[in-house]
Amino acid sequence: MVTILLATLNGEDYLKAQLESIAAQTYENWQLVVGDDGSTDGTISILEEFSKQYPEQVTIIKNDPPQGSAKDNFISLIQNSYGPYFMFCDQDDVWLPQKLEAAIDMLEKEDNIKPILYYANYSYCDEKLNMLHEAPKPKMPLTFRNVMLYTPAFGFAIVINESLRHKALETSDKTGLAHDGWVQKIAAALGIIIFDEKSRALYRRHGNAVTA
Repeated sequence: MVTILLATLNGEDYLKAQLESIAAQTYENWQLVVGDDGSTDGTISILEEFSKQYPEQVTIIKNDPPQGSAKDNFISLIQNSYGPYFMFCDQDDVWLPQKLEAAIDMLEKEDNIKPILYYANYSYCDEKLNMLHEAPKPKMPLTFRNVMLYTPAFGFAIVINESLRHKALETSDKTGLAHDGWVQKIAAALGIIIFDEKSRALYRRHGNAVTA
């Protein structure tokens, strides 16, 4: 099973497409845990409608008070979820149908006693999902030296195992890094990073996007 962690805030414009792409996954053993940080648009209505379709698989948490940032929202989600695998999910992308299946297949070939971070390639798209270009592929293997100064993987492309989750939560992050950068550094230092060269998601770029 994989636990999908979705942080939302006023995401009504693109959220439905993201949720539909989760429902369309070829790997069906997933649960979705949503942390909404005080949406005032139609986000909650969209989430609740989706939850009605998948009542045994969807949990919606309405943060009160709000966490205040996507980073803190994701950290709260991972603290209050269980695995054995965890995926970060943004509210405005689209996952290709084999994203979950490919990730679990690669992860289960590894020794999951150690911290493992999987991430897949993805495709940059405009707000209407017209393809712009595929993300550049990193030179493997990725070591701690490679991730010290930058984070090659964006959150939505990442899956971590329970061992990495445990290490991330027991270690106090004093760097101010976002959740995805922090788990990459832990995986590179204490475990391994594995990369799927095939594009598994459409990374939508638009005027309200949080990341560059």
